[in-house]
Amino acid sequence: MSPKLWKLALFIVGALLLVTNVAFAHPIVNVNGQKDTNEWLDGFGSGGCPALPITNASGIYNSNQGCTGPTGSEFIWTDATGDQRTDHWGGTGNMDLKEFRLTADDTYLNFLIEFSDITNCNAQYIAIAIDTASGGTTYFPDDADTNLPFGYERVIEANTGATGYWTDNSTFTSVGESHCNDSTNLWEIRMPLSGLGMSWPASSGTYNFAVAIFCHQWQDQICDVGGSSDAMDVITTYSGNTWNEVSDGTLDYSFTMSFGPNPVTLASARARTAAWPLAAALIVGSVALGMAWRRRR
Repeated sequence: MSPKLWKLALFIVGALLLVTNVAFAHPIVNVNGQKDTNEWLDGFGSGGCPALPITNASGIYNSNQGCTGPTGSEFIWTDATGDQRTDHWGGTGNMDLKEFRLTADDTYLNFLIEFSDITNCNAQYIAIAIDTASGGTTYFPDDADTNLPFGYERVIEANTGATGYWTDNSTFTSVGESHCNDSTNLWEIRMPLSGLGMSWPASSGTYNFAVAIFCHQWQDQICDVGGSSDAMDVITTYSGNTWNEVSDGTLDYSFTMSFGPNPVTLASARARTAAWPLAAALIVGSVALGMAWRRRR
């Protein structure tokens, strides 16, 4: 090969590496409600690591960007604080979502969810809807009175009385692990991909996600707070109080991701407006997990 062709080949390889943001495996994550810097990325906004997303926005971060902590990649959403509905629990920070992180390997989905001020771990009912195929149920289960922008095949539930997933409005499977830490205002959740109907890698298509926080009451049910939706906080780009998003009984916001050892794209879209893509490259790090204690239904 001529020197010119060698230079061209090296240029192409270098350009591909820049685009793909190649990342490596996450280390073992201990599900204890701690944002341990050897388990979750840190150092945002310094040393080349990009700053965290602005309010009601998301980004893909990995150790190759100069972020400190483990090798690996994470999806991070920064939620507006102070937007929890005030018509239950007095508008305290117990259900006020602050940050949402997601990573995965070939076996598990892993979540780190931060709230403004957890004074009672019994308060939160976390629901993460996942659309993995055509069709599905178009509203959150467990009498949530909240519609979705897609039909789901699974809804992950995590609270102090239950951890698992719904396959429709009446079928719940107890599986996975979760932990709440009221001193750090954090929940961590681990859920097996096999039970969620997700493949690795997601070589054909992507998965839609929608996230809502409800009030948790006795017998692991959702509090009926009246009105057209029981959601107290949600992931959305709507500004102001969460009621502005769910007052019509529907959570319209979702984000779309695919997972695998190859670069993937992340897109976010609102059902009420034209889709707006947020392109990002991601190789999700591998996560193995130990835990201090677990919740099961």
